[in-house]
Amino acid sequence: MRLNRSSAPILAPMLCAALLANGCTPDWPSSNEVRDLRLLAIQAEPPDLAPGASTKLSALTPDPTAPERESMVLWFACDPIPASPGTPPCATFSTLDDATDLDLSLITDPSVGLRPLFARDGAAPWREAIYDAPPALFDELDPSDLKRNKGVLAYILAIAVQAEPFAEAPTEDELAELYRKVRDKELRSVLSIKRVRIADTGGNFNKNPGIEALVLGGSLGMLQFDGSSPLYVRQGASLALDVLPTEGSQEHFLVFDVDGGLEEHRELLSVTWFSTHGNFSEARTVVGTPVTFAMSPNAKEGATGALFAVLRDGRGGATWLVLPMIVAPRS
Repeated sequence: MRLNRSSAPILAPMLCAALLANGCTPDWPSSNEVRDLRLLAIQAEPPDLAPGASTKLSALTPDPTAPERESMVLWFACDPIPASPGTPPCATFSTLDDATDLDLSLITDPSVGLRPLFARDGAAPWREAIYDAPPALFDELDPSDLKRNKGVLAYILAIAVQAEPFAEAPTEDELAELYRKVRDKELRSVLSIKRVRIADTGGNFNKNPGIEALVLGGSLGMLQFDGSSPLYVRQGASLALDVLPTEGSQEHFLVFDVDGGLEEHRELLSVTWFSTHGNFSEARTVVGTPVTFAMSPNAKEGATGALFAVLRDGRGGATWLVLPMIVAPRS
């Protein structure tokens, strides 16, 4: 039987619980050198939503062990409950991390509340997804309730699995086999969480920043790379790197103060750096403050890899640039 949208919610929470219970936890290695499957960032486009609006979710999931393969990403959502205090039950790991097998209580317990997300408009399933904000989200709140303007958070769980993505919605047997391989640690999996703000602000929504290019400083002056061609880096060489954001990426925005008034702030754009070869002087920098990248002296000549720059605005907006890289000999 082919798994359709009506039967997918039954198996999806079971799979997610199994992944969480068997090492599928947030992947925060001490190094920013990417050697295996990683889930470096999630983007929601747009990052802020009105009730009833939709956002497209995508993830940066490099895997140097299989650079030609696009890893599978499974998506789940936990909707906010504005009328209830605290975090929704489905957004706390305690509702899932005790499962060691396919636990039927995860299906029958309505307090879990996880639901799978799917791609639309011809996009390949299990690679990206669409989240639809509930249209009646704030109906139970008073029209003057500040939660309408401050917003509430939907929690998106993305689970990257070291496997070829399904070309179409999988059968129950295919999904069960995937679960078994993850459970038995035959497949590596990593998990990350994205928070999406939903508010009734009349249009005062955040936008994702953009990256024009990576800027390299050195004896040749400032060079810009947009990712369309590879960068050759010598073994053991050091580079000064920064990000050139697109125009308008750094936005002004309003926040509520303790008295309920509005204060204007300006975003602080930061960059998190990753690479398949070498390391950085800082894991994260503020735009305008260069970071030093040191290519490993033991990198194999001719090896291919990439530099990854993830740009965030501190309000849920994110984007990234992937710069292909080739290791050149010292000479």
